[in-house]
Amino acid sequence: MSEQTTATSAAPMPDVIAEPLQPLRSALLAAAQRDAQAETAQAEEEYRQRVAEARSEADRLRSVARADGERDAEQLRVEQRARARRRARATVLAEQRRALDELRHEVERRLTRLWLDDGTRDTLHAHLVAAARADLGDQVGVNDLPEGGIVATTDHARGTYRLADLADQVIASLGAELNGLWTP
Repeated sequence: MSEQTTATSAAPMPDVIAEPLQPLRSALLAAAQRDAQAETAQAEEEYRQRVAEARSEADRLRSVARADGERDAEQLRVEQRARARRRARATVLAEQRRALDELRHEVERRLTRLWLDDGTRDTLHAHLVAAARADLGDQVGVNDLPEGGIVATTDHARGTYRLADLADQVIASLGAELNGLWTP
């Protein structure tokens, strides 16, 4: 066997062969450049479209988030107003209750003074006995309570008529006039 040396493909082409291929080479190079430019232009167009779509989606998401935020904020405002109204109503009711308790205490205090005064005790006692008779009948036995009032008894019933109960009746009898306490 003999060794043959082969020419390497890296060796430059002789001008004789290269010259006739020059137009083909130029045409291939120009086609490659056109293809590269077309692909670059297409890639840039896709880039612009995707950026525009992303911006559009971002705008849509911002709009949705803004609407959600505004809805949530409005709901929060409504809930806060409702809580404030409930707190205000509770405060008003507590103050009305306090004023009513003070009124009741004052009426009971005055009734106790009337009970302790010999000049008015008989009238107050007669009023309580009349109430007992209206409730239990004319045949009632009456005993005085030490704190003020009476215990009325019959054969089948018993009723206690305290000054505190009378104070409640006095306040209840005020009816609509009591509303005047709550209005300025």
